[in-house]
Amino acid sequence: MSAMRSFVIAALVLASWGCKKKQPPADDPPPTGSAHVGHASFKMHGSADPGDGSAEADAPPAAQQQDDEDVGKPPYRDDSGHLHGPGGPVAMGEGADCDAGRDHCLRKGVWFAVNKIEAGRQFRAVPSFIFEKAWYDFLGDPVDTSGKLYMTKPVGNGPLQNGQSVIFFSSENDDSKWANSEYDALTSSRWEAGVIESISGDKVRISSWGDVPKDTIRVITQTKGF
Repeated sequence: MSAMRSFVIAALVLASWGCKKKQPPADDPPPTGSAHVGHASFKMHGSADPGDGSAEADAPPAAQQQDDEDVGKPPYRDDSGHLHGPGGPVAMGEGADCDAGRDHCLRKGVWFAVNKIEAGRQFRAVPSFIFEKAWYDFLGDPVDTSGKLYMTKPVGNGPLQNGQSVIFFSSENDDSKWANSEYDALTSSRWEAGVIESISGDKVRISSWGDVPKDTIRVITQTKGF
């Protein structure tokens, strides 16, 4: 009987071992800085690159200006009769600030139409172009031809003097210093013409207007009538 009892106990022990379920190995945790979906891996913004340990930064937005193939294209009317200025259709998408380093996002051949420039008064300056012997703004509307036309360039590090007539991009009715699209730069009512009253460092006082940053100013390089 003792031999039979020993055999039964041994059989029960072996059976209990066979019933134990193996636990699967734990998955390795995903690497820091990655999100896994299926077989794809996407980098998280602001996380370290596990390849070399360097952080990935977003690229700055590019200035929204005309396509390369349109550069130098003369004004024309499209099939629907809409008038386009020099350089073809105007880019409307927002991009980098239209600062002096980007020529304020103006196009080559653009003139400013101004009724008059004189101390103590302000007149709007309208980016304009000629088409079939008539002058238009970049909305395709005729401009007032009772004044003069001015070709300009950013002042940069060039000299300025009291009494000098200039064109400048104002910020009186807008919190932003610059236009942020080519369309805004070419159609904005923020372009003004005025006369310098005084200069103090990077601040320039315009007669009857007030102080404006020097880098918003464009100096006049050529003047002509309509």
